[in-house]
Amino acid sequence: MRITDIISLGITYLIPGLILAAIVVLGFAVGYFLVYKKILKGKRHIKAGTVAVCVMLMVYLMIVIGATMLSRPSAVFGTQKIQLLFYSYRDAWVNWKAASWRAIILNYVMFIPLGILLPLLGKIFRKGYVCYLAGFLFSAFIELVQLCTHRGLFEFDDLLGNTVGTMIGYGIFTFGSYVLSGIKKVDKKPALKHMILCQIPVILTILLFSMIFIQYSVKELGNNSFVAVKKYNMDRVAVKNNIVPGECVHSMPVYKAKVLSVKEAEAKGREVMNSFGLNVDESRTIVYDETLIMYSAGDGGNSIWIDYLGGKYTLTFHGVFFTEDGKESRPLIGASEEEVRNAVPLMIPADAFFTEQENGMYEFTVGLHESGEDIQSGTLRCNLYHDVGVGRIENRILDLNRYKDFETYDINEALEQIYAGRWSYYKDISEMTIESYRIDYSLDSKGFYQPDYVFSCILDGVQEEIHIPAIKP
Repeated sequence: MRITDIISLGITYLIPGLILAAIVVLGFAVGYFLVYKKILKGKRHIKAGTVAVCVMLMVYLMIVIGATMLSRPSAVFGTQKIQLLFYSYRDAWVNWKAASWRAIILNYVMFIPLGILLPLLGKIFRKGYVCYLAGFLFSAFIELVQLCTHRGLFEFDDLLGNTVGTMIGYGIFTFGSYVLSGIKKVDKKPALKHMILCQIPVILTILLFSMIFIQYSVKELGNNSFVAVKKYNMDRVAVKNNIVPGECVHSMPVYKAKVLSVKEAEAKGREVMNSFGLNVDESRTIVYDETLIMYSAGDGGNSIWIDYLGGKYTLTFHGVFFTEDGKESRPLIGASEEEVRNAVPLMIPADAFFTEQENGMYEFTVGLHESGEDIQSGTLRCNLYHDVGVGRIENRILDLNRYKDFETYDINEALEQIYAGRWSYYKDISEMTIESYRIDYSLDSKGFYQPDYVFSCILDGVQEEIHIPAIKP
């Protein structure tokens, strides 16, 4: 979720929050002035500041509840209902996407206002442990509702982030109170020691995230998305290994793909679209963290999605999937390699391996090879239809530069990674047969093309592949 999406979501529930607050304030005003003051002749007064804090708190609670519960559809999340502590941090580290870290940090930021508003509401919340407990209970309420209504998982990381966010907000309150008491020169000034201790949560939080981002930035290579977030339990898995070990490899080369800037991605999108005779509608370009989306001008609605990492893209001609009378277009079966190359006006390497898939899908595979300065690897897939031509092109062919060699696991060490459960699978199994393996390459989070072992396995009768990084940490 982008920053603009977060702001938009907040604004969506700001108006209902204001309406709810207005209704509550109106009802309270009638009860206070008409019933309590006029009929019952009550003497107690309510400060305008307290009413203002109540209004802000109601609006805030409406926004949080709307964003965390009302904005999510009910869905089935598989067998996993609860995520254990630090799972989302490990997942964000492995995949390393800005959106994942933004979601984690948002859990802290979202509850900071609660830690500020509660002490302003009443003296009971000016006791730190009471304020912290209130934040914890409100977060637990949200997680339980999400779990029971199938609008999310019960995530202990959310509970942690929300509670710490409340503590940070309370620290801001104590700091503000201390500064204001000095300005107003009140007799009873808040204790300096208490104020300083209340800043520990924000200091530790800043240190934590600083250490994470610094550690990632100083890493030479990026992270592989297929690395297991948590170990697979192998205690009840019977493993049969049919692999005959071959020659051990102790080092392999790593390559570097180009990471595009937004401007470079836009230029590439225009170039690809122009090669098909399409002009780009610049006003409809959408910039995401990892991807750029561009649309063609006119009524065709053609689009191209470009990944900054490696410049991979998917070009879709939305108008070709259905005929003018609303029927589905017929896939072109049995096209020759020459016909497919002519239909796709792109630079496909001459030595690319051509295969026909199913339902009019064709694929060109470029095996990793070095020819002077030109190094390419990857696949290009396209759909062809009768009379209308290309429907979609998925170009995953990378232009690479050789980086350097790294020490790698040999095949026996890679197998040990499987036996130790350093791989992931979506369900429990009882039997595993390891049939064969190959060495493949995959793009990491920094644009490095790293080698990995790909094991062909049968897991409880189902053919699957397990990826193990080849480079030693």
